[in-house]
Amino acid sequence: MIHLIIAEYNKAAVALIEKEVKKKLNPYELGRIDKYKDQKKDQKIIGFELLQRQLDYFNQNISLYDLKRSQFHQPYFESTAFQFSLSYSNNFVICLASLITPLGVDIALEDATLINVESELLNKKEKENLVLNNNAKHFFFLHTRKEAISKALGLGIYLDYSSIDVQSNELRHQNKNWFLNTLTENNYAISCATAIEHTEIHISKIEF
Repeated sequence: MIHLIIAEYNKAAVALIEKEVKKKLNPYELGRIDKYKDQKKDQKIIGFELLQRQLDYFNQNISLYDLKRSQFHQPYFESTAFQFSLSYSNNFVICLASLITPLGVDIALEDATLINVESELLNKKEKENLVLNNNAKHFFFLHTRKEAISKALGLGIYLDYSSIDVQSNELRHQNKNWFLNTLTENNYAISCATAIEHTEIHISKIEF
């Protein structure tokens, strides 16, 4: 099973959970949080709260303190099947998790002022189609899928984005099939990448 938690940003809620969340983190993650300010900092705190909720949801006896970072700076836990991915955009924070597949998730507000037909995340064919479908929904459909697959591959910003095409719901990369799914929530595009086809994603929307 794959589980997605969606939480809307709430500054008052952060004030209630910040102290307890910080108690669970290691010095490195605490230092990263303190580099951010205002809403971005609050988003990170909510993200850790959602990650803890996913650990509880999947009955994982893992501490947030044990969170590690790969050579590509992707967060992970050692010696466990538990996989997760976090994403933040404006008023929303989301966390995708599973015990059965590598995965990645990304969320973005479909803001027409941010359309960039020359985005470095898009390959030649994707740019050509974006010119023909020059709207926010299509741009962020592509953009969030690129971000999601980069996280699923564990490469983050180090992915060669031109090497993959996300216009269909299936792609092959590094001798492995990957599957993409995109949904819309309050004018936000949310894209998920997994290594398993046709797996239902259970969605929980929470309020603090």
